[in-house]
Amino acid sequence: RYCSSHKDVSIPSSPSQIITKHFQGCQNITIVCDTCGTASSKQETFLFLSLPCGKEASSLEQLISDSLATEHLTQENQYHCEACAHKSDAIRETALSRIPDTFIFTINRFSYNKVLNCRSKHLSKVQVPSTLRFVPTSNGSRFELANPETVQSSDIAYQLYATVVHSGSSTESGHYYTYGVPSNYASDSVLTNSLSFNDSRVSQVSEDLVNAPRGPTDTPYLLFYQRTGVETHPCPDLEMGDLSEIISNNVKCLQQAEKAGSCEAGSSSSTQPDNQGPGPDDEDGSRNKALFSARGGCNSNDFGAGSSRFIY
Repeated sequence: RYCSSHKDVSIPSSPSQIITKHFQGCQNITIVCDTCGTASSKQETFLFLSLPCGKEASSLEQLISDSLATEHLTQENQYHCEACAHKSDAIRETALSRIPDTFIFTINRFSYNKVLNCRSKHLSKVQVPSTLRFVPTSNGSRFELANPETVQSSDIAYQLYATVVHSGSSTESGHYYTYGVPSNYASDSVLTNSLSFNDSRVSQVSEDLVNAPRGPTDTPYLLFYQRTGVETHPCPDLEMGDLSEIISNNVKCLQQAEKAGSCEAGSSSSTQPDNQGPGPDDEDGSRNKALFSARGGCNSNDFGAGSSRFIY
C-alpha cells in the first residue's frame, strides 16, 4: 500500500518520523469532579484505537461512538480529585483532537470470564463500512463521526484498505489472515475487490468476506483505513539484496517458530493452562496496551521484535 515505483523520493530521516506522521493521532481526555467542578485535561497520543465489543451485534461506527461517549466515574471507579483531596464521582470526556492519515482500529472481542477462570471470545457481528467519515467541530478543536445521512464538504473521508481476520472461537488457539488492497486498486476497498493473504497463499477476492465471512468464527480484528486525498508515504523499490535478506530472515523466523512449537508440545504435559486473569487485550484491560496474540496455528502474532515478527 505504501510502496511506489519512484526512486527519487524524499524520506524522513528516521522510521519513527514516518510512523508519527502517518499513523499517530491524539485524544484529549478531560475529567470534571462532580464535587468541586475542577477540570483536569491531558493529551494522549495513539497509533491505534482499541474498541471493546460486547455480545450484541453492532457496527464499527457505534463502537467508535461508544469509545468516545461521556463516562461517569462512580463507586469503585471514582476519581481522586487533587482539589478535594479525596475520591469523588466525576465525568470523563474523550475527544479526538487529531486524526491520523492512516486510522487503525482493533475490535476487542476478548474478555475475562471470572466464573470459568479463562478468556473468551465474543462472536457477535460488527458491521464494517467501506468508508468512514469524520467532521471537525465548529472551532476545529476536535473531530467527530460525520452524519452518515448527509455528506458535507468539510467531511474527512477514510477508505478501508486492509483488515486482519482472526479465525477461531478461543483465545488459546486460532489463525490470522489478511485482506488487502494493492496500490493499483486505489478506487476499491477491501469489501469490493481485494487480495487474500493466508500464510503462503495469495488469492483474489471479489466479494465482501469481511462482513459475510465463510467461517462462523472468522471475525475482523484489525481494520486499516486510509484518509482519501492524502498522498501515502512512498518507499523506494527493494533491491534484490534487500529482498534476499528479508526472505532469509523469514525462513529463520519459521524455523525458530517450529522449534519453539516443538518445545512447547514436549512440555505441555507438565504445564498448566495459562489462565492467569485478564490479558492485555481484554475488555477490562487498558485501551492501548499491546495487541493480543493468539497461540496455536499462528504461534505468536504480535508486532513486537522477536522471532514471531515477519517483514513483507
